[in-house]
Amino acid sequence: MKTILKTTLSILFTVLLLVSCNSGNSNRTIDDLVTHLNSNEFKGEKSEMAYAMIGAMDGISYTGKTFSIEMYKFKDAKNIPDMLTYKNGNFGIIVHKPSESERTKLIETFNSFK
Repeated sequence: MKTILKTTLSILFTVLLLVSCNSGNSNRTIDDLVTHLNSNEFKGEKSEMAYAMIGAMDGISYTGKTFSIEMYKFKDAKNIPDMLTYKNGNFGIIVHKPSESERTKLIETFNSFK
């Protein structure tokens, strides 16, 4: 009886571990990311990009009064090109504005997207 219980608990633990290792935002969309940015004071206008040219599943330009970024979603995080300076799970972004010294809050908001 103890052996069956130990085996069952081991299997449950393994399943739980595998589920928790899932890349946090792989099932999220660009629109989810836009909503996240909006709720953190980064409101802007979006326009579609030629995302397939870089191997992405989706991509937009997103521009507000104080920022301008391009953001892309990839099927596999390993396929995000280096030109996308900031990466979070299956998403990558390029920041055009604000300047390097002023983008801390924008990057923190992007990185908090799960």
